[in-house]
Amino acid sequence: SFTNEIIVRYSFLSRFFLVKYTIANRSIQLVYKMKGRLSSA
Repeated sequence: SFTNEIIVRYSFLSRFFLVKYTIANRSIQLVYKMKGRLSSA
């Protein structure tokens, strides 16, 4: 049961970081799109 608890905690942490990473990635892409529009305009 101890290893199972570790696995559950690890999966929760990995999912949390994955969500954080995807949100950060999208915001970075948005910033680059805005910069590209400003430089081209």
